[in-house]
Amino acid sequence: MAFPTPQGLRFGASAFILPGMKTALIEALKRWSGAAFDRGKILLTGDRLFDLRVEASTLRGAARGVRQAWYAIELELDETGEAPRRARCTCPAGADGRCKHVPALGLAWATTPGRFTVLTGIEARLHRRSYEELVSMVALMVRTHPELEALTLAPVPGGHREAPSVTRWRTVADDVFRRHGDDWTAVAGLIRELESVRSLGDDFNRQGERAHAAALYEGLMDSVVANASRFPWPDVRSRFRAMVEQCVQQLPGRPAARQALATLESLPLLTPRRSPKSIAAA
Repeated sequence: MAFPTPQGLRFGASAFILPGMKTALIEALKRWSGAAFDRGKILLTGDRLFDLRVEASTLRGAARGVRQAWYAIELELDETGEAPRRARCTCPAGADGRCKHVPALGLAWATTPGRFTVLTGIEARLHRRSYEELVSMVALMVRTHPELEALTLAPVPGGHREAPSVTRWRTVADDVFRRHGDDWTAVAGLIRELESVRSLGDDFNRQGERAHAAALYEGLMDSVVANASRFPWPDVRSRFRAMVEQCVQQLPGRPAARQALATLESLPLLTPRRSPKSIAAA
């Protein structure tokens, strides 16, 4: 189904205001997205955005793509609901959420919130499922995305498992790097999957399983530092640095953690083999 563009929206204008719009969010999206903002406005036409959902302060959706059929978009708003807090997209330019698809998602919420399906939290939805349904669901996910099978072998928060193992989590993270390769176009998916692994450490901490959380953070940190030299682009390296810093913060009193951060910062930044600008319109 194609949703109509809000009446009066002028793509050539540097700003636009319509009745009922969340104007503060629109201005914040401009600051967040820079030049990508105007390209994002164009995506509001027709059915280029679809599967729009909102869960608490997080917006999710999909956009029809060029290099692949569609891209997954996520935009988390701050506590006011009027500014982006963090974002990501699976398009080649979307690892840090600064691509055109993110402002498009935010603009859709600001102008036509009725297009969004309101969801409860994922944990609440899963708790309503039976054991058999959950097994079938995981099996379907693994068949659809074979790379998820590795996570079925790893420890999970709240489960029965072996002793904490840094080596296990180093292997999980190394496998993520191997699957995605080191081409610029693979960076968005690589960062997204590494962040998902890191978030498991936060889940372990919330369950009070500090030893398992520490093993995950250390294994992930070691893997990122070991593989970072293959990614010479400053913006990608900054994402790796932020990830390692998050791990270091969770490993207080460990000199090796600080040394890992120093090692990462000492790696040379090379001339990009491919300019990020060349794929910004993907």
